[in-house]
Amino acid sequence: MVGELCNVIYIGKAYIEEKEDTTNLCSDIKFIDRTLKMYFEYDNEYSDYICTDYADPFVLMILEYAMARGLDIKCEQNMSDTLYYNLTNYFIPIVAENTRTFEKINIFSMVSPITNYTGGGVGTGLSCGVDSFNVINRYKDYPMDKYKLTHLFFINNGQMGSIDYQETKDTFLIEKIHCMKAAEEIGLPLVCVNTNMMELYGEISTHRANNAEGLKIGAVVYGLRGMISIYYIASSVGLERFRFSDADVGYFAPFTANIMSSESCWFWVGDLDDSKRIHKEEYISDDPVMKKYLHINTIRNNPKSIKGVRTLSGFYVLGKLENLSCVIDINDYCKRKAYYFGRNLCYRKEWDLGYNQEIVSKALEKRKFGFIFFAFMYCFFFWTPALFVKNFFSVKHIL
Repeated sequence: MVGELCNVIYIGKAYIEEKEDTTNLCSDIKFIDRTLKMYFEYDNEYSDYICTDYADPFVLMILEYAMARGLDIKCEQNMSDTLYYNLTNYFIPIVAENTRTFEKINIFSMVSPITNYTGGGVGTGLSCGVDSFNVINRYKDYPMDKYKLTHLFFINNGQMGSIDYQETKDTFLIEKIHCMKAAEEIGLPLVCVNTNMMELYGEISTHRANNAEGLKIGAVVYGLRGMISIYYIASSVGLERFRFSDADVGYFAPFTANIMSSESCWFWVGDLDDSKRIHKEEYISDDPVMKKYLHINTIRNNPKSIKGVRTLSGFYVLGKLENLSCVIDINDYCKRKAYYFGRNLCYRKEWDLGYNQEIVSKALEKRKFGFIFFAFMYCFFFWTPALFVKNFFSVKHIL
């Protein structure tokens, strides 16, 4: 067995563990030097919908880790045939060929067709962020019942702001309360799912495989494939920026969503037709639930963070900044908005993702010329030299 595991991750057969409040879908993941029990904790009320017939959830959860480490995957249990075909013929070779940090690997598994899974439920994530509120508002009252939301999901799958599993779980339990209140006002049931993925991905915390996107979401949904037939993923990158990238897997989210889709569950990028963040903010700006529950950062909304300034600046140029006053302290930003946005203008990723362009364009459209002029002045004459000095001394200290 040791010899077999040298370059292979072995996924054991899926099994159920019943806890007091949760029903856990588990598998023993074996490495050359250890065994990790990977699990998805579903609330007991969803236990009848959990799928133990296929290795699919665990393959999806560990696939990016395996590709980052160059390790093959071997399954004791069958995979569903369509997912196996999509991953081995398209996802793995294409991503490996078009990125530098993901390697081509093999999946060794028997396959079988999908049977008896016609749940009919329609889900999407509720993180209480801009992207999730946008998708929820698009589909909660959709005129075609087949595509109308029936469930919201809040998942601990790498988005809790820590590489330590116990910290992610503690944050998840706090955020869960916040999201449950929001879901109650939206009027849809919230499926809260804790996973221990950070016990694995914490080992490669700086690699882009450590993300909370596509495959990790698909893993949780496939574990509950007895209930969900359609799942909307919220995008963070516009389709016009589609590319295979080492910087962010969100750039090729539409490709990943299509690859994960099969007869039992279809994944769609729910805002693919217009994924510009400024348009999302405009669309949700008057939503009463958003006004009470918007979360820019986990646990505490930080108006000075890059994401905080991005969001406040977007709402400001839209003339909707006051709509955030109940969820974030806007007073300091109002006094120094050009100063703060000037810092965001220094960050290349804010340009690469299109956020700065959208805010500048909308500000000019709304004739907020002073805001943009002074923001660029702060960018060129204060933040650029200040960040250069900071980075210089940080590098020097490391050396």
